[in-house]
Amino acid sequence: MKSNFIKILANPDNKKDSKVYNELLNEYAPIAGARQVYHYQLGYTPNKLVNLKYEIQKNQGISDKEIALYDPSLEEEEEVVQDPPKKLTKKEIEAAKKAEEAEALAQKNAETLENPILKGLDESSWDGLKLRDEYPFLNEENTPDVYKVLVSDKITAYKNYAAKHAEALEAADQGEAEDKLFALASGAIKDYQNNIDIKDELDFYRESKGKVLGKHPKLKNLKIEQEIGEMSEADLVKHRGNALKSVSKYAKAENKEKEAEWTFRLVNAERNLIDKFNYKFEK
Repeated sequence: MKSNFIKILANPDNKKDSKVYNELLNEYAPIAGARQVYHYQLGYTPNKLVNLKYEIQKNQGISDKEIALYDPSLEEEEEVVQDPPKKLTKKEIEAAKKAEEAEALAQKNAETLENPILKGLDESSWDGLKLRDEYPFLNEENTPDVYKVLVSDKITAYKNYAAKHAEALEAADQGEAEDKLFALASGAIKDYQNNIDIKDELDFYRESKGKVLGKHPKLKNLKIEQEIGEMSEADLVKHRGNALKSVSKYAKAENKEKEAEWTFRLVNAERNLIDKFNYKFEK
């Protein structure tokens, strides 16, 4: 069997990568686990071919030297009949699907063998000093404190992601249950996404010269304050009217989250009308 793998890996006939991929998979499927079979049977991609070659070489103990020295003239002319790909049971397919989802979460935008933990995360994620160089506004006194809090969150998110991802990879190597792998990968991807979301906020604030993107929950109120602060007198009056109606509507519906948001909008609209246009409201 090892010789079959070497022949395909050496590719003496210069076959297309997709054909090499399928031939390798046909050979590997009967000896691979359900998880690997399902993952690779989803179809060829350049990254998957790299991963499949690496996995087969490791599994069969095939060195790069053996592949480079392969001589097709030494092969027997007798055709080798390959075993058909392994047929998976319904239970195996479901387990493989769950494993595939876990892998996709843990390796989002990181399907190469190079460095799956750091892929997609800027190197400054763990270094507060580098972040302050990358985002000079963090050194300015008038920068809202919430951005400085987000920097701390960003560093923590990166460290948590790296730790959980490493734990997930180790658990996979140890053959841990799929439920545990999925839980680890899910936790890792939440930290990954938090890191990316914070980066988006910092990038936007820097590039827009002080505008707030406001997609991160911690910047929601700051975004509202900025939007209301830029309104004209007429828009402020209109927004205040909408806020009064919305506060009443959500209070009756017992939607505390929306009631709080519109109360915040109401307070800000009235404050701007008072400070900028000398409005007076009955208490």
